[in-house]
Amino acid sequence: MLLKPLILGVSIDLGLLSIALTLRFIIYPLYQSWISQKNLVNEKTIVEDLEKTIEIRIEEIDGSDHYKQYLKI
Repeated sequence: MLLKPLILGVSIDLGLLSIALTLRFIIYPLYQSWISQKNLVNEKTIVEDLEKTIEIRIEEIDGSDHYKQYLKI
C-alpha cells in the first residue's frame, strides 16, 4: 500500500530534476549565446552608423544666382 505513493513521489522528483538539468545545461547556455550574439550585432550596427557621413554639394544652375543643394546621407 505504501509503495504507490513512494513511486509517485520518486517519479515527480525525477521529473523536476530533469527539468532543472535541461534548464541549466541546455536552455541557459543557448540563451547566453543568443544574448552575446545580439550584443555583437547591436555594436556592429552602431559602428556602421558612425561611419556614415553627410555630404552637401552646392551647384550653380544655368549661371544664375539660384543654387541647388544636394544632401547625401
